[in-house]
Amino acid sequence: MGIILAVGSQPDMVDMIEEAVRGFDHEIHCVTDPGKAVKVVESVELDAVIVDIHEQGKHLVGVQLAEILHQYRDIHTVVIATSDEPGDKHTALAAGFDAFLVKPFDFSYLRATLQMYLTEGGMTIRT
Repeated sequence: MGIILAVGSQPDMVDMIEEAVRGFDHEIHCVTDPGKAVKVVESVELDAVIVDIHEQGKHLVGVQLAEILHQYRDIHTVVIATSDEPGDKHTALAAGFDAFLVKPFDFSYLRATLQMYLTEGGMTIRT
């Protein structure tokens, strides 16, 4: 079973991420505060983190969060953004995100992305 953290500044977005990955054989934690996300990372052995970095202009908060997460452990991180600008992609990938998805995102693409990263670590997600 994989353990995933979903982070976003709006509860609706976090709920959407949770819905997208629901039904797999894993545990999901959801937070709407980057500070709480760091506490989860400190206390839970996560396999992946999904971050909505563009909610209400919080791009830098998301990028900083990715950098902080990678200080704790090597963890797969996926960003979901409102912008498809090359500069945003570059900034996110340079911060350590493994994948960059754009809203509105396709649930099956997010699931496939997670499956790729979680299976790589020796864990299989059942679809």
